[in-house]
Amino acid sequence: VSATPPLRMGRVRGLPVTTLGRTLIDLASVLTDEAFELALDSAYRQRQGVGRWVRALLAKREDSPRGVRRLLSLLDQRLGKTESSLERRVRRRLCAAQIVEWREQLDLSDAAGFIARADFGWPAHRVALFADSWRWHGGRRQLDKDASQRNRLHLAGWEFLVVTSVMLQTTLWLDQLRALLERHAPQRALFAPS
Repeated sequence: VSATPPLRMGRVRGLPVTTLGRTLIDLASVLTDEAFELALDSAYRQRQGVGRWVRALLAKREDSPRGVRRLLSLLDQRLGKTESSLERRVRRRLCAAQIVEWREQLDLSDAAGFIARADFGWPAHRVALFADSWRWHGGRRQLDKDASQRNRLHLAGWEFLVVTSVMLQTTLWLDQLRALLERHAPQRALFAPS
């Protein structure tokens, strides 16, 4: 990734253009959270490490253009985590449904070692939730890998659900998750009081 200052503007074939950093700042000041997260996902796909690059460059600036604070906050949430826009949408739905006490990016193991990383997990209940997008979980190879991992999870005593972007539009997966968590409830309360 280039070390060009993120707020620099230039011209390409006579058209005014901005660097990726400046574009992210501008978008952060006008888009909704969900739309901005999609834009940030696109930037991550185009340039690996873009978050650390933009964060480091903005930390050196003395001025604070509109959108910088929001961009920095979202980058801070992301750095060190691998998550998709689908996972963020799932998190918002879990919060709205008052389902609490999950752990994110939870490594699951059995006696033979690491099995898989659950997007959301409730270790005390031995329940995991996977947010699977076609982009990352489509195709024969990934299908076989997911099936093998999830078979091992089942044998290790874990129950799990999978949610996709289409399923996210309904409440059925939330009802199913609640049922799983209640069936495996430990002694402490799981759901936030109404």
